[in-house]
Amino acid sequence: MDNPQSQLLIRKYLQGTATPEEEALLESWYDEIAFSRPEPETKPDYENVGLEILSALRKEQIVIKPIRLWPRFAAAASIIFFIIAGLFYYNSSQREKHNRTELLSGKEILPGGNKAVLTLANGQKIILNNANRGNILNIGGLSINKSQEGQIAYQTNGKPDAGTELKYNTVSTPKGGQWHITFSDGTEVWMNAASELTYPQTFGGAERVVTLKGEAYFEVAKDRSHPFIVKSDRQEVKVLGTHFNINTYDDEPYVKTTLLEGSVAVSGVNGDGPKMLVPGEGAFNDGKSILVREVNTEADVSWKNGYFSFKRADIKTVMRQFSRWYNIDVTYEGTVPDVELTGRAGRNVNASQALKILSYFNIHYKVDGNRITVTQ
Repeated sequence: MDNPQSQLLIRKYLQGTATPEEEALLESWYDEIAFSRPEPETKPDYENVGLEILSALRKEQIVIKPIRLWPRFAAAASIIFFIIAGLFYYNSSQREKHNRTELLSGKEILPGGNKAVLTLANGQKIILNNANRGNILNIGGLSINKSQEGQIAYQTNGKPDAGTELKYNTVSTPKGGQWHITFSDGTEVWMNAASELTYPQTFGGAERVVTLKGEAYFEVAKDRSHPFIVKSDRQEVKVLGTHFNINTYDDEPYVKTTLLEGSVAVSGVNGDGPKMLVPGEGAFNDGKSILVREVNTEADVSWKNGYFSFKRADIKTVMRQFSRWYNIDVTYEGTVPDVELTGRAGRNVNASQALKILSYFNIHYKVDGNRITVTQ
């Protein structure tokens, strides 16, 4: 983007004529400058950041009134990737020079979508993305239905007897897949790619217990007499009714639990905890201890809302997310680039568009079928 384009973008924003994509691009400039300062945890001074943007882009003197952009940031998930460092550190000719991507295969890598397999208690498997909409299965007083939007919902007639043996179902998403489930109690779960959730067909007994591998976002139906518990390899999360995200992928350095609403208690299998979270906090469990601190909740649930969001993330963190969503294998040649990447992109773009973030940081890579090799 050259200077006249940047200048026009700010004018359109102030006039209220910018598209959602253009609004998000400008707001991401604010965000990057603010959080690149020595103390990123402090509240950004957006008025001064705005003036810095104008200065950084070497525009003519423009008088603008102070505006607060942060509340609008979440509204613009789009097909544009906001390559902040590229906009500031390279002009258009330099970006072209550094874009040394070697495409070894002409095949485009498509984004993921709604794909999952439901495994019933008797071992029967149903490929959910291939199943017809409407009623999928009836088991006694239980029915499983697939909506037009591609989610499944459990419905029961009455509650199971306390002594009834629980029968468990499992929904698993592949790399490049996601799914949305509504349990019979009204709890909703959004599953990310390469994840697995095991749960009873109907909730009975004193607790509602599910087991998670991978990543999922939960909106738990309130029921004070029946706590909801999410178990994973390294921890247990106990709630009564709340909204939270759990990332428990094996290839991540820690299990991360992010709370958006309500409260949760996080306990490690090693005996650490329980640690209570309030909205806006995250628990980081490395298997030895649990650290609680404030987090960027928007970024942590961006996948559920349909986009990638990175803030000063290292290259391996970014590529792990791309690998799961695009069903690609990632390898590295030589030294892994020591850079921090900040940006956003819709998850509906092809891999080639999302991978442009690497070019803006002078990171080279090769694409061969479904394999991406980062070559620095």
